[in-house]
Amino acid sequence: MPRPRILLLNSTLGIGGAENVTAELCYGLNRSRFHVTVAHLKWRGSIGDTILARGYPVVDLAAGDGYSPDY
Repeated sequence: MPRPRILLLNSTLGIGGAENVTAELCYGLNRSRFHVTVAHLKWRGSIGDTILARGYPVVDLAAGDGYSPDY
């Protein structure tokens, strides 16, 4: 049976509370049971770099230059 796919989505993956929660959720899910992917809407940042370094896929969904004052 294929593993269920889980997408964890944040606006950014820089330093912050929501970003830390996303990282801990990612690390806490059993890799043999779930296929976990993390995505961000603006920029990857240091937490995103750490998630990527631990072997999890990190997807950039940023449009344009990743900055919008109206976002």
